[in-house]
Amino acid sequence: MPGICDMEFLFPAVLYIVSFSSLIQSQQQSQSTCSYSIDQKGRKQVLCEQFRIDLGVSFNFNPNSFDLDTKVLIVTGSPSKPNQFNQTSNFNSTIFEEIHICYAPQWEIIGDDTFRLVSETLLVLNLTHNGLRSVNEGTFRNLSRLTHLHLDNNRIGFLPSSVFGYLTALRVLTLTKNLINNVEPRMGYQLGNLEVLDMSSNPIGSEILGGVEPTISQSFLTLFEDLPNLRILRLSDTGLKSLPWAVIQFRSPLLRELDFSGNQLENIGIGVTSAWTYGIIY
Repeated sequence: MPGICDMEFLFPAVLYIVSFSSLIQSQQQSQSTCSYSIDQKGRKQVLCEQFRIDLGVSFNFNPNSFDLDTKVLIVTGSPSKPNQFNQTSNFNSTIFEEIHICYAPQWEIIGDDTFRLVSETLLVLNLTHNGLRSVNEGTFRNLSRLTHLHLDNNRIGFLPSSVFGYLTALRVLTLTKNLINNVEPRMGYQLGNLEVLDMSSNPIGSEILGGVEPTISQSFLTLFEDLPNLRILRLSDTGLKSLPWAVIQFRSPLLRELDFSGNQLENIGIGVTSAWTYGIIY
Protein backbone atom coordinates (compact mmCIF):
# COMPACT_ATOMS: atom_id res chain seq x y z
CA MET A 1 0.00 0.00 0.00
CA PRO A 2 2.33 2.76 -1.27
CA GLY A 3 2.31 5.99 0.67
CA ILE A 4 0.05 4.96 3.54
CA CYS A 5 2.92 5.08 6.05
CA ASP A 6 4.53 8.21 4.63
CA MET A 7 3.72 11.35 6.55
CA GLU A 8 3.03 13.50 3.53
CA PHE A 9 0.15 11.23 2.54
CA LEU A 10 -1.52 11.21 5.94
CA PHE A 11 -4.12 13.38 7.62
CA PRO A 12 -4.77 16.38 5.38
CA ALA A 13 -7.14 17.63 8.10
CA VAL A 14 -6.18 16.73 11.65
CA LEU A 15 -9.12 16.90 14.00
CA TYR A 16 -7.24 16.92 17.27
CA ILE A 17 -4.06 15.71 18.93
CA VAL A 18 -3.87 13.86 22.22
CA SER A 19 -0.90 12.89 24.35
CA PHE A 20 0.21 9.35 23.59
CA SER A 21 0.46 8.74 27.31
CA SER A 22 -3.29 9.29 27.60
CA LEU A 23 -3.89 6.49 25.07
CA ILE A 24 -1.34 4.01 26.31
CA GLN A 25 -0.45 3.68 29.97
CA SER A 26 3.29 3.49 30.61
CA GLN A 27 5.99 4.45 33.02
CA GLN A 28 8.41 5.09 30.17
CA GLN A 29 10.03 8.50 29.99
CA SER A 30 9.71 8.73 26.23
CA GLN A 31 6.57 10.57 25.08
CA SER A 32 4.87 10.95 21.76
CA THR A 33 1.56 12.05 20.32
CA CYS A 34 -1.20 10.39 18.40
CA SER A 35 -3.27 12.34 15.90
CA TYR A 36 -6.90 11.65 15.09
CA SER A 37 -8.47 12.54 11.77
CA ILE A 38 -11.07 11.42 9.25
CA ASP A 39 -9.89 9.48 6.21
CA GLN A 40 -11.26 9.68 2.67
CA LYS A 41 -13.89 7.06 3.48
CA GLY A 42 -15.22 9.07 6.40
CA ARG A 43 -13.68 6.80 9.06
CA LYS A 44 -11.84 7.96 12.14
CA GLN A 45 -8.17 7.04 12.09
CA VAL A 46 -5.35 7.43 14.59
CA LEU A 47 -1.70 7.99 13.71
CA CYS A 48 1.12 7.27 16.17
CA GLU A 49 4.67 7.82 14.97
CA GLN A 50 8.32 7.69 15.96
CA PHE A 51 7.98 6.39 19.49
CA ARG A 52 8.91 3.41 21.59
CA ILE A 53 6.08 0.92 21.88
CA ASP A 54 6.34 -2.69 23.00
CA LEU A 55 2.95 -4.35 22.88
CA GLY A 56 2.40 -6.07 26.17
CA VAL A 57 5.75 -5.04 27.70
CA SER A 58 6.67 -1.38 27.90
CA PHE A 59 3.23 -0.38 26.69
CA ASN A 60 -0.13 -2.10 26.58
CA PHE A 61 -2.68 -1.38 23.91
CA ASN A 62 -6.04 -0.91 25.54
CA PRO A 63 -8.99 -0.77 23.11
CA ASN A 64 -10.90 1.37 25.61
CA SER A 65 -8.20 4.03 25.33
CA PHE A 66 -9.05 4.69 21.71
CA ASP A 67 -12.28 6.32 20.65
CA LEU A 68 -14.76 3.52 20.06
CA ASP A 69 -15.39 4.65 16.50
CA THR A 70 -11.70 4.51 15.51
CA LYS A 71 -11.42 2.24 12.48
CA VAL A 72 -7.85 2.75 11.23
CA LEU A 73 -4.64 2.39 13.25
CA ILE A 74 -1.34 3.63 11.81
CA VAL A 75 1.95 3.11 13.64
CA THR A 76 4.83 4.46 11.59
CA GLY A 77 8.07 6.36 11.36
CA SER A 78 10.53 6.94 8.54
CA PRO A 79 13.80 5.44 7.28
CA SER A 80 15.77 8.08 9.21
CA LYS A 81 13.53 7.96 12.28
CA PRO A 82 12.19 4.42 12.66
CA ASN A 83 9.81 3.61 15.48
CA GLN A 84 10.60 1.03 18.16
CA PHE A 85 7.49 -1.11 17.81
CA ASN A 86 8.19 -4.68 18.96
CA GLN A 87 5.00 -6.72 19.30
CA THR A 88 5.06 -9.37 22.01
CA SER A 89 1.36 -10.04 22.64
CA ASN A 90 -1.91 -10.11 20.72
CA PHE A 91 -4.04 -7.18 19.66
CA ASN A 92 -7.02 -7.10 21.98
CA SER A 93 -9.21 -4.65 20.09
CA THR A 94 -12.03 -5.65 17.77
CA ILE A 95 -12.68 -2.21 16.27
CA PHE A 96 -10.05 -1.86 13.56
CA GLU A 97 -10.79 -2.25 9.85
CA GLU A 98 -7.21 -1.37 8.90
CA ILE A 99 -3.91 -1.80 10.73
CA HIS A 100 -0.73 -0.25 9.33
CA ILE A 101 2.55 -0.85 11.16
CA CYS A 102 5.63 0.35 9.29
CA TYR A 103 9.28 1.31 9.79
CA ALA A 104 9.84 -0.87 12.84
CA PRO A 105 13.18 -2.60 12.10
CA GLN A 106 13.31 -4.26 15.53
CA TRP A 107 10.07 -6.16 14.90
CA GLU A 108 11.25 -9.55 13.62
CA ILE A 109 8.57 -12.07 14.63
CA ILE A 110 4.76 -12.02 14.49
CA GLY A 111 3.31 -14.20 17.21
CA ASP A 112 0.57 -16.75 16.58
CA ASP A 113 -2.95 -15.34 16.86
CA THR A 114 -1.64 -11.77 17.00
CA PHE A 115 -4.55 -10.48 14.93
CA ARG A 116 -7.14 -13.15 15.72
CA LEU A 117 -9.28 -10.87 17.89
CA VAL A 118 -9.66 -8.34 15.08
CA SER A 119 -10.70 -11.00 12.60
CA GLU A 120 -14.34 -9.89 12.53
CA THR A 121 -13.50 -6.39 11.30
CA LEU A 122 -9.98 -6.32 9.79
CA LEU A 123 -9.89 -5.76 6.03
CA VAL A 124 -6.41 -4.33 5.41
CA LEU A 125 -3.15 -5.35 7.10
CA ASN A 126 -0.05 -3.39 6.07
CA LEU A 127 3.22 -4.53 7.67
CA THR A 128 5.74 -2.99 5.29
CA HIS A 129 9.25 -1.66 6.00
CA ASN A 130 9.79 -3.70 9.16
CA GLY A 131 12.34 -6.31 10.22
CA LEU A 132 10.05 -9.34 9.90
CA ARG A 133 12.01 -12.53 9.25
CA SER A 134 9.21 -15.07 9.02
CA VAL A 135 5.49 -15.72 8.98
CA ASN A 136 3.88 -19.01 9.91
CA GLU A 137 0.57 -20.81 9.63
CA GLY A 138 -0.78 -19.19 12.80
CA THR A 139 0.17 -15.64 11.93
CA PHE A 140 -3.04 -14.83 10.06
CA ARG A 141 -5.37 -17.16 11.90
CA ASN A 142 -9.10 -16.48 11.37
CA LEU A 143 -8.55 -13.39 9.19
CA SER A 144 -11.19 -14.60 6.77
CA ARG A 145 -12.42 -11.06 5.95
CA LEU A 146 -8.99 -9.65 5.08
CA THR A 147 -8.82 -8.36 1.49
CA HIS A 148 -5.38 -6.69 1.38
CA LEU A 149 -2.12 -7.97 2.89
CA HIS A 150 1.16 -6.09 2.40
CA LEU A 151 4.44 -7.58 3.64
CA ASP A 152 6.88 -5.65 1.45
CA ASN A 153 10.35 -4.52 2.50
CA ASN A 154 10.97 -7.07 5.22
CA ARG A 155 13.47 -9.93 5.58
CA ILE A 156 11.12 -12.86 5.04
CA GLY A 157 12.96 -15.79 3.49
CA PHE A 158 10.53 -18.69 3.78
CA LEU A 159 6.79 -19.14 3.30
CA PRO A 160 5.40 -22.33 4.89
CA SER A 161 2.80 -24.42 3.15
CA SER A 162 -0.72 -23.04 3.64
CA VAL A 163 0.64 -19.95 5.42
CA PHE A 164 -2.25 -17.96 3.93
CA GLY A 165 -4.81 -20.71 4.40
CA TYR A 166 -7.19 -18.60 6.48
CA LEU A 167 -7.28 -15.68 4.03
CA THR A 168 -10.21 -16.81 1.92
CA ALA A 169 -11.30 -13.25 1.00
CA LEU A 170 -7.83 -11.95 0.12
CA ARG A 171 -7.66 -10.06 -3.18
CA VAL A 172 -4.26 -8.35 -3.02
CA LEU A 173 -1.01 -9.87 -1.70
CA THR A 174 2.32 -8.04 -1.99
CA LEU A 175 5.64 -9.49 -0.83
CA THR A 176 8.17 -7.34 -2.68
CA LYS A 177 11.76 -6.79 -1.53
CA ASN A 178 12.09 -9.77 0.77
CA LEU A 179 14.49 -12.75 0.64
CA ILE A 180 12.12 -15.38 -0.73
CA ASN A 181 13.85 -17.85 -3.04
CA ASN A 182 11.11 -20.46 -3.25
CA VAL A 183 7.69 -21.36 -1.87
CA GLU A 184 6.34 -24.52 -0.37
CA PRO A 185 3.76 -26.52 -2.35
CA ARG A 186 0.20 -25.20 -2.08
CA MET A 187 1.23 -21.90 -0.48
CA GLY A 188 -1.82 -20.42 -2.18
CA TYR A 189 -4.22 -22.81 -0.49
CA GLN A 190 -7.59 -21.06 -0.03
CA LEU A 191 -6.51 -17.98 -2.03
CA GLY A 192 -9.17 -18.58 -4.65
CA ASN A 193 -10.21 -14.90 -4.66
CA LEU A 194 -6.70 -13.47 -5.08
CA GLU A 195 -6.48 -11.05 -8.00
CA VAL A 196 -3.08 -9.39 -7.51
CA LEU A 197 0.19 -11.10 -6.54
CA ASP A 198 3.44 -9.11 -6.41
CA MET A 199 6.64 -10.93 -5.47
CA SER A 200 9.05 -8.59 -7.24
CA SER A 201 12.61 -8.13 -6.00
CA ASN A 202 12.91 -11.55 -4.40
CA PRO A 203 15.70 -14.01 -5.35
CA ILE A 204 13.26 -16.59 -6.72
CA GLY A 205 15.51 -17.49 -9.65
CA SER A 206 18.84 -16.89 -7.97
CA GLU A 207 19.92 -20.51 -7.54
CA ILE A 208 21.24 -22.61 -10.41
CA LEU A 209 21.07 -26.28 -9.50
CA GLY A 210 22.99 -28.81 -11.53
CA GLY A 211 23.70 -26.31 -14.29
CA VAL A 212 19.99 -25.72 -14.95
CA GLU A 213 19.03 -22.16 -15.81
CA PRO A 214 17.01 -20.33 -13.13
CA THR A 215 13.32 -20.88 -13.67
CA ILE A 216 10.23 -21.10 -11.52
CA SER A 217 10.40 -24.31 -9.51
CA GLN A 218 7.77 -27.02 -9.62
CA SER A 219 6.63 -26.12 -6.10
CA PHE A 220 6.19 -22.50 -7.19
CA LEU A 221 4.05 -23.66 -10.10
CA THR A 222 1.70 -25.44 -7.70
CA LEU A 223 0.89 -22.01 -6.28
CA PHE A 224 -1.09 -21.22 -9.42
CA GLU A 225 -3.30 -24.26 -8.94
CA ASP A 226 -5.00 -22.29 -6.16
CA LEU A 227 -5.23 -18.91 -7.95
CA PRO A 228 -7.97 -19.22 -10.59
CA ASN A 229 -8.94 -15.53 -10.29
CA LEU A 230 -5.43 -14.09 -10.54
CA ARG A 231 -5.37 -11.09 -12.88
CA ILE A 232 -2.06 -9.36 -12.14
CA LEU A 233 1.26 -11.12 -11.56
CA ARG A 234 4.47 -9.18 -10.90
CA LEU A 235 7.81 -10.99 -10.77
CA SER A 236 10.23 -8.22 -11.74
CA ASP A 237 13.85 -8.39 -10.59
CA THR A 238 13.63 -11.99 -9.45
CA GLY A 239 16.57 -13.46 -11.41
CA LEU A 240 14.38 -15.53 -13.72
CA LYS A 241 15.65 -16.48 -17.16
CA SER A 242 12.82 -18.70 -18.34
CA LEU A 243 9.17 -19.12 -17.57
CA PRO A 244 6.76 -21.99 -18.35
CA TRP A 245 4.07 -19.56 -19.44
CA ALA A 246 1.69 -22.13 -20.88
CA VAL A 247 1.41 -23.84 -17.50
CA ILE A 248 0.73 -20.59 -15.66
CA GLN A 249 -1.85 -19.45 -18.20
CA PHE A 250 -3.67 -22.77 -17.96
CA ARG A 251 -3.87 -22.64 -14.16
CA SER A 252 -4.73 -18.92 -13.92
CA PRO A 253 -6.84 -18.31 -17.04
CA LEU A 254 -7.94 -14.77 -16.05
CA LEU A 255 -4.37 -13.46 -15.90
CA ARG A 256 -4.08 -10.32 -18.01
CA GLU A 257 -1.11 -8.35 -16.72
CA LEU A 258 2.40 -9.63 -16.11
CA ASP A 259 5.57 -7.82 -15.15
CA PHE A 260 8.86 -9.65 -15.60
CA SER A 261 10.97 -6.51 -16.03
CA GLY A 262 14.49 -6.54 -14.64
CA ASN A 263 15.00 -10.20 -15.57
CA GLN A 264 17.08 -11.58 -18.41
CA LEU A 265 14.32 -13.70 -19.87
CA GLU A 266 15.48 -15.92 -22.70
CA ASN A 267 12.32 -17.93 -23.04
CA ILE A 268 8.76 -17.38 -21.83
CA GLY A 269 7.52 -20.63 -23.30
CA ILE A 270 4.73 -21.28 -25.73
CA GLY A 271 1.15 -20.13 -25.51
CA VAL A 272 1.59 -16.33 -25.52
CA THR A 273 -0.79 -15.01 -28.15
CA SER A 274 -0.89 -11.60 -29.81
CA ALA A 275 -3.75 -10.64 -27.52
CA TRP A 276 -1.39 -11.14 -24.63
CA THR A 277 1.64 -9.17 -25.71
CA TYR A 278 0.27 -5.83 -24.49
CA GLY A 279 0.11 -7.12 -20.94
CA ILE A 280 3.61 -8.54 -20.72
CA ILE A 281 6.47 -6.37 -19.51
CA TYR A 282 9.97 -7.80 -19.75
